[in-house]
Amino acid sequence: MHDNRRYLQPILQSDDFQLRLSELRDLRQLAQVIEDWQGKLPQLEQLIDERKQRRRSIVENYHSAQFDQQVEIAEQQYRELETSLARIERQRDALALMAARPGDSESGEMLSLLRRAENRYQMLNDLGRARASQRKTLQRARGLLLWQASEQYHDNLWQQRKQLRTLDEQLREATHQRRETDLVARRAPQLNQLRAKIAAASPQLAARHSAITRAGNLIEESIRRDVIAELARERNRIRQYVAHSQLAMARLQDAAMQNALAPGQKQAAGEGEGGADE
Repeated sequence: MHDNRRYLQPILQSDDFQLRLSELRDLRQLAQVIEDWQGKLPQLEQLIDERKQRRRSIVENYHSAQFDQQVEIAEQQYRELETSLARIERQRDALALMAARPGDSESGEMLSLLRRAENRYQMLNDLGRARASQRKTLQRARGLLLWQASEQYHDNLWQQRKQLRTLDEQLREATHQRRETDLVARRAPQLNQLRAKIAAASPQLAARHSAITRAGNLIEESIRRDVIAELARERNRIRQYVAHSQLAMARLQDAAMQNALAPGQKQAAGEGEGGADE
């Protein structure tokens, strides 16, 4: 069509021809869109499979016996710490608060040594073998620890409350994760439905692509047929023009030859007339 465009101007400018060209372009674009989607379907299936695997792992993790045990341990720690802090604040037991402070192993160890020493002293005292110096030493040691615990009381209490808040946040997060896991588990049918829709879309897209391809081929064939017919008509007109031109040229050449021969014929006719007179 490009090489013979000047011969196809009448058909190229017709509304019907332009409409068919537009329909052909639209069908080809639509076919390309379907081909792109056909290429994306395996990727979508893979993404859904990966998401189902992640969901399965999450559900198994948050519905396992280990997770339930961890939550139960955290709940028990929270209850014990809450009860202990309530008693400490009620009795203002600075020594117990010092022993419960996390990360302060030295103070806890000193308090543990003091209590063991006091228990041994009580046993010796019951046997009548305790000495007054031992009692004074224990009293001084307890007084020093009590003074130190009193100085650290508010800081230790803040640390324990902070630990209690941390446990509370962990329990809230565990509860939130469990709800989210239940929601993820309920979404399983949706993923299966989406997977089924994608599987069903593959033959549908293939059928539509085939239908579009057939329609495009029919339009393209009609365009090709009309172009070939138009070129054939133009070829016939050119052949007729060439034939007429050749005939005209032959006539011109014949006339020229006749004109060239005419003077000789006249001379021959004149000589014949003179001899007759003689």
